[in-house]
Amino acid sequence: MPELSLQSDGGSDHFSSSSRNSANTDKDEAIIKTTSSTKSNEIYGCAYLKAIRNQLESYPTTGGEYLETIMIHREIFNSFPGAHHDCARAFTDLAYSIEQRAWRSDRDADLDAIVAFRHEAWVIASTM
Repeated sequence: MPELSLQSDGGSDHFSSSSRNSANTDKDEAIIKTTSSTKSNEIYGCAYLKAIRNQLESYPTTGGEYLETIMIHREIFNSFPGAHHDCARAFTDLAYSIEQRAWRSDRDADLDAIVAFRHEAWVIASTM
């Protein structure tokens, strides 16, 4: 697979290609795929937040379910803080996932949920 590079000569930009060893290119692509798939599949947080994350596609926000999630998590967190080292990251990941999903009528409060989850992540991170 040829490698493309952008070259600029003052006013005009153009692409030039140079061939590299195809074995190295395939190896590099395999490493990139492995790294990106590892990052996207890893779910952080306690068991409760992992369950919420797994059900995110059917998770509505219009009725304030996100507030219930935060309050339940606070109760669980206060009972055993040691089990929640990754929960700040989990709330940030939840916010990002909600931010990336498609809009539906039962998701009117997605923006509010995003802000609330990010705030909760800050609260948890400041107590650890």
